[in-house]
Amino acid sequence: MEKSEKKDKEEEKTQTTAVAVGRNLRISRKSSVEIARFIRGKKAGKAIAELEKVVKKERFIPFTRYMSNVGHRKGGGIGKFPVKASQEFIKVIKNGVENAKYSGLGDNLYIVESIVNNGRRFRTPKRHIGRLPKITHIKIRLEER
Repeated sequence: MEKSEKKDKEEEKTQTTAVAVGRNLRISRKSSVEIARFIRGKKAGKAIAELEKVVKKERFIPFTRYMSNVGHRKGGGIGKFPVKASQEFIKVIKNGVENAKYSGLGDNLYIVESIVNNGRRFRTPKRHIGRLPKITHIKIRLEER
């Protein structure tokens, strides 16, 4: 492949996708990883609706990787209700939808990629000296289908 062909493929990819990033969010990385796995491949509107049910504690997020000391929920399965992380994911997904509208994409958006990374660690000032808060980065890529 030549460089020009690679550029053309990258341009095609950027024309059909929109990206939203959340940096330095004070949420649990482990819960975020499970939420990211839960919403990957879903339609953006459906993912937001599911996460709003989690905030209301009507639907749980199934935990598959970080499931030690996690209880079973009504309806079957091991899971939790990560409310704070779900609220942050809703904000990032809505931001991605707005970015897609600004880029000229349609309403038929699917979550193709959801990545969660550790944020930078810092010590809290004053009274809680030595406490290391949980910091997480989220990246969500939406694609029109």
